[in-house]
Amino acid sequence: MSDCIQLDEGWSTMIQPNIDRLVHVVWNNKCQGRKFDNKEYMTTFTAVYTMCNQEPPHNYSDKLYERYNQTIEQVFKDNVIPHLDIDPESGITSSIKEQWYMYCIFIRWMKSFFSYLDRYHTKRQGLPSLQETGHAVFKDYLRQSLSEEIISELDKIDN
Repeated sequence: MSDCIQLDEGWSTMIQPNIDRLVHVVWNNKCQGRKFDNKEYMTTFTAVYTMCNQEPPHNYSDKLYERYNQTIEQVFKDNVIPHLDIDPESGITSSIKEQWYMYCIFIRWMKSFFSYLDRYHTKRQGLPSLQETGHAVFKDYLRQSLSEEIISELDKIDN
């Protein structure tokens, strides 16, 4: 199979570089500046699509779902947690709102990059959607310090 994209090769050459760029755009540029052009976006989307549609044993849908989850958890730890000011007395602080806003932008782009995986693999396997998974990472972290009532306020924040 000459057009087969191996998992590690596809991830490291076509997917991870654009995820890294996305992280830079969201947290270092504060969502200012150039986003992704169509070619950059389509490189990532097409790699995911192709890797999900290859014949077994080269269908990497399960592995891509796992890597998506690992990636969002790592991005959360590296880019969100250091900036969170959690105060149980104050509820949703401005730092939580700001990080939620940026994290939601990140999750929206990730969901777009991996939309084929989300439309078919997660539904077929009965897995949480990519957006649900992404939002759960943030909210689960907040649950360690804040009440569910306060956390539910995040859903009301326009993102």
